[in-house]
Amino acid sequence: LSLPIAAFVVSSVLKKSPKTKSMLNIFAASLTGLLLILFLGSIWLYFALKLTMNADVSFLPTFKAGALLFLPGTFVKAIIVTFVAHYLDKRI
Repeated sequence: LSLPIAAFVVSSVLKKSPKTKSMLNIFAASLTGLLLILFLGSIWLYFALKLTMNADVSFLPTFKAGALLFLPGTFVKAIIVTFVAHYLDKRI
């Protein structure tokens, strides 16, 4: 469920930017979408552990395991997406 929400947020951020999108705008939009996916995934993980497995966990450790662990890869993906999208924006 997080992917359609993130796609909507990213497209909304990019629609508000000028016609020729700067790399900073693309990076901010992609990072926002990726962080939103991680955050919503952490919420899902929390409820999955709490409700289906009856685990005695709080949200912060679940957030650390479900989102913070993946932050370095998320930044790398955002950087790669920025360069690819900037290149394609010039071509389209």
